Amino acid sequence: DLKPVAVVSGLLVGSEALISSVMAILGIGPESFRVGGIVRAFGTFEQPNPFAGYLALHLPFAVAGFMVWRGRLRGAAFLISLLVLSGLIFSLSRGGWVAGSLGLLVVLWMIPIQLPRIVIRSILVIGFFVALVLLWRGNSIFPSETSSIFSGETEFVTLVTKHSEANFAVKQRLAFWVAGIRMVTDHPLTGVGIGNYAARYPDYKIGPWTESIGHAHNLYIHLAAETGLIGLGLFVVFLTWLIVHVIGSRSIADSDQVMLAGATGSIVAFSTHNIVDSLFVGGLGIMFGVIVGLALGVR
Repeated sequence: DLKPVAVVSGLLVGSEALISSVMAILGIGPESFRVGGIVRAFGTFEQPNPFAGYLALHLPFAVAGFMVWRGRLRGAAFLISLLVLSGLIFSLSRGGWVAGSLGLLVVLWMIPIQLPRIVIRSILVIGFFVALVLLWRGNSIFPSETSSIFSGETEFVTLVTKHSEANFAVKQRLAFWVAGIRMVTDHPLTGVGIGNYAARYPDYKIGPWTESIGHAHNLYIHLAAETGLIGLGLFVVFLTWLIVHVIGSRSIADSDQVMLAGATGSIVAFSTHNIVDSLFVGGLGIMFGVIVGLALGVR
């Protein structure tokens, strides 16, 4: 019976999201996480981005439970969905926002339902709040010089080298991506070896970014850098097969339907977030394995 597992998981993720959101509003946390009057929500992950990935992986299950279950379980799933959305918003993780949104869309596509008016209003309120946050933070999503890259006025390496406090995170990611791509260029088939991205990073660094954080801040570039195009190709084929295999499944039992839709949305969220991060670093590879097991087991 998966319902007791769902209840315990919901209590855990809901509590973490609630506490983290309150801390963000009250400004409790490291000063380096402060953006305006808000401290980015980070939960027990010590970093906002893995925390956002954790929430994005749970959101599809919570929403699927709300759409399928009835009675108290439906109310609990609705409350947990709101808490997870709140924590995801206060994490200010743009990768988490995109991943959570796509995972949510997958669930809505797999489980069509006539939503009650209160739910529609809640979604509109949350959407409005997210839009305000995006407008507030949107000017730093991409470096201001990005447009000059496409016009040919500025070289990519120059863009990455010159940074400020406002666009530090974006340019750091770009620098790590460039280093990973250069590794792939030199070792296209087999890469530099599993676990060797950080060890070989000094040979491929650019500008002031002299230290690696251990991964390329993009799982696909990281895999290509360490295992070559062969390893990356195998992983992408596996993810594609997994999504296609599960998304075509149908089940009559409510609990199975929740698990199938939730797992599919969660896998899509995982695949998306890894474009700008590596969720394996935050220990979420274990959760990904559980999600895959649920999907294939129910299937």
